[in-house]
Amino acid sequence: MITLGIDPSLNGTGWAILDCKEIKDFGVIRHKANATRLDKFETIVFELNNILKKFQPDLIAIEEQHVFFNRASSHVVSEVIGLITGAVIADPFTTYQFVTVNMKSARAGVGCKSMKKEDVTRHVRYLFFGGAEDLLDHNEADAIITGYYAHCQWQTLA
Repeated sequence: MITLGIDPSLNGTGWAILDCKEIKDFGVIRHKANATRLDKFETIVFELNNILKKFQPDLIAIEEQHVFFNRASSHVVSEVIGLITGAVIADPFTTYQFVTVNMKSARAGVGCKSMKKEDVTRHVRYLFFGGAEDLLDHNEADAIITGYYAHCQWQTLA
């Protein structure tokens, strides 16, 4: 089963393609420094459509928003999630939002409420790439963990 994991963000939307639990490809949708909000939205939709056409995923997993303390960031991420959802609904893909905060908390250990972005990235590097330091930024790591978590959850539901 091919899964597309997405970490939604206006300035760096992470994505990862997993075939079962094996990572096939990953990256970040970035924009020019002077891009307008509309330009960024168009780039996200264009690049996601290219990824969808190339990999034809069976499942699309979008990391659920968990920005609680910054109202402006929360609003922007909600817009990006809506944009992504609207872009993929036009095609016959199974799309879900997954709460990866629970998985990140489990990886952080007992008593920790959450992991910092650097910790998640380090754990993903270790689990999937043998700890290679030059791989991944936090957007890619979040997309990989979202796709992996979605695949595991999907397997338990099937």
